Amino acid sequence: MLVLLYIVFPFVLVGSPTSFFTIWNRDVVSHEVTIQIFDSNDRSLLREQYTVEPDESISKEKPFSMIFKALFKGTLDDYVVVATLDNNSSTSYKIGYQLWNTPEIEISDNQIFIGEISV
Repeated sequence: MLVLLYIVFPFVLVGSPTSFFTIWNRDVVSHEVTIQIFDSNDRSLLREQYTVEPDESISKEKPFSMIFKALFKGTLDDYVVVATLDNNSSTSYKIGYQLWNTPEIEISDNQIFIGEISV
């Protein structure tokens, strides 16, 4: 019973885990964005390409395995998120994933930025 309380209580208190990443296009034109995520051993976990329309946002859910590990470990080892805009400019961000944090990739004025949102 105590283990169940340990597992369920944080979700009741804070809500479901945040996404693996979010892309926001705050520009007035469409952009192509490539997202790559690497673990602490420099292994690629994700490489996906998206076309993001003006004022559109795209989110991808965290893998269940990551949620499960974070539930018991807390902060997972450092991951690197690399975002490339229109096959041209790139930026990267190192993040220690937890259940309720996510990298937010923002496009504005034909530039790409990454920051972290935590709940």
